[in-house]
Amino acid sequence: MKMPEAFDHHYDHKVTREEAAEMVHAHSRKPVHAGELKSVLFGRKAFERILEQKECKGIRIYMGRHGNGMPTMVMIGVDEHGQDLPHADTQCSENTRPCPPFCHGSSLA
Repeated sequence: MKMPEAFDHHYDHKVTREEAAEMVHAHSRKPVHAGELKSVLFGRKAFERILEQKECKGIRIYMGRHGNGMPTMVMIGVDEHGQDLPHADTQCSENTRPCPPFCHGSSLA
């Protein structure tokens, strides 16, 4: 799948469930290290809160770490040029349900 070079907020990132499963399984074949995430679960509200911002045209997801060293993912909105929204009051999301240990219902990992 060829991604556009510049950010295009109209680009359709859709893949089939089979393609998604292949990508997840390819990733999970590499050695797993202690504390490594397989996935995270965000509720719908986390996406809606970010996407309802006036200038938001997409969401960037960063790998992050809590103060105690535990891994997480952090979401922030981006503008039409793919730049993180710069305002101090920009809505971001974290507070994920990490897998492990919260893997119940995860069928791709």
